[in-house]
Amino acid sequence: MNPSTPLEGTKLTGLDPVATVTDLQIIDTVEGTGDVVSEGATITAHYTGALCADGTIFQSSHDFGDAITFPLNGVIEGWQKGVPGMKVDGTRRLVIPA
Repeated sequence: MNPSTPLEGTKLTGLDPVATVTDLQIIDTVEGTGDVVSEGATITAHYTGALCADGTIFQSSHDFGDAITFPLNGVIEGWQKGVPGMKVDGTRRLVIPA
């Protein structure tokens, strides 16, 4: 990503806005070719957070330039349940209830 054009404040492409999210939705947009991520794994990933109501991006690791590394058991429940089963090098959209 080009740091001179931040994602924060822009709209997430391909998101159909929804007023209320009641259940975790897991959508693979690009299936990876690597190993399957296991529960509780420590991963390195880029992320982009956006509001479901209108797609406004509130934070993206792409704006900082580097992917982040973190243990799944140390993040929100939506990531703990939504990332395991994903293949390395894939792209997954998690629609997470509040």
